[in-house]
Amino acid sequence: MKIVDQSLIQNIESLIENSEYIKIMPVLKEDTISVSFFEIKKNSDEFYQVRDSRTDKVICHTFSQIAAVAIATQRSKKYGIDSKIIMDLDNIISKNYNDIIYFKNAIKNCSDTTKKQVILTRHKISVEKILNAKEKLVNIIKLR
Repeated sequence: MKIVDQSLIQNIESLIENSEYIKIMPVLKEDTISVSFFEIKKNSDEFYQVRDSRTDKVICHTFSQIAAVAIATQRSKKYGIDSKIIMDLDNIISKNYNDIIYFKNAIKNCSDTTKKQVILTRHKISVEKILNAKEKLVNIIKLR
């Protein structure tokens, strides 16, 4: 049996308790994501609502969950980035998500192979735009 150094355990506990980043780590509880003092819930309109639990005020509504987490994370940090950048990325996700739904329907109903290829290309572009926006949001969340 290996004996663990008690001072090492105390150092780790101190690091966890005093870490600013642990406090802003997203935590999922049932249908709510908590980030520091912010709560994220999906509302009846299928949008994500970011609420400040200290003031009980709604900060914003987002289309994507990742944008809501990015907003809450950045607001929890001392030096966060502008929320407008996050909302712009969320709008890119929303627009291209709707485009993808349209393109899938158009592909099903299109008999012309040339038009079908154009629609498939536009579909792929929309998917890439969504993936790019999500990657940028992940990087915003990771910013320290």
